[in-house]
Amino acid sequence: MLLIYIGLFEVNEAFNQDRKISRTASSIADLVAQTQTISLAELVAVTDAGDALMAPYPTTGRIGLMIASVSIDANDNATTDWSYSSGTGAAWTAGDPPGETLPDEIVQANTSFIVAKAEYSFAPSFPDLWSNPLFSEFGAQDSILGQSITLSDTVYLRPRLVSQIACSDCP
Repeated sequence: MLLIYIGLFEVNEAFNQDRKISRTASSIADLVAQTQTISLAELVAVTDAGDALMAPYPTTGRIGLMIASVSIDANDNATTDWSYSSGTGAAWTAGDPPGETLPDEIVQANTSFIVAKAEYSFAPSFPDLWSNPLFSEFGAQDSILGQSITLSDTVYLRPRLVSQIACSDCP
């Protein structure tokens, strides 16, 4: 019975953290989409806010946030205008195609949009419990319960006030 309770606790924590990472991606995309221009310092502040949204869960070494502006030309070719990442996230290179395949619904000629990606490494609260030899006969040492799981979400939003959000000092 205790094993079932602990298992349900871990599943509940994973769902809660997955919801938090989805809200974080949505919030940072929304903050950037509401601006006309943005600076590197403002992007740092937005990603710091993203870290704070994950409270009370630990973020050091576990969270990766990435925000980018992507433009679509007349031939439906996507180009990264600017990108910023924090934590374990990886920025896209300006002038190159985006670092992932874009959904068809968002690709419209002569438009731009903001992409916010959030990743979080969920680690069970009781990882040593599942590798205990006591549970080896149940196959628990090979289960996913003792490993970290990457939770992620990507949000695409159109700029609200301008057709394309410029970043004055982004790399």
